[in-house]
Amino acid sequence: MAYERVITACDRVEQVERDRAAQWLQVFHDEAVRAQAILVELMSGLAVNHPDPDVAALSANLENLYHYAIQELVQANTTKSPEPIAAVRLVVDGLHDAWVTGVR
Repeated sequence: MAYERVITACDRVEQVERDRAAQWLQVFHDEAVRAQAILVELMSGLAVNHPDPDVAALSANLENLYHYAIQELVQANTTKSPEPIAAVRLVVDGLHDAWVTGVR
């Protein structure tokens, strides 16, 4: 569900930037920050020091992806540009798909 909420936040940011209705800057900011917070929370639960090297490596790779996505969200928020949001959405879509496939 966390990935789905990040995807929703990205969709809302892109939509509000396109529409530029009243309060669009605030909604853009709020959704970008919400997505960042979710990714930070996911990052905090990673087992980068796990004794199993495969688990530690997977955790480190996820940490790098989360860090990249957070950087892109910050960039999008400071510039109010949707381009970095598209990159975040692509990464999180892939993680979501992998998660759903792995759960089945």
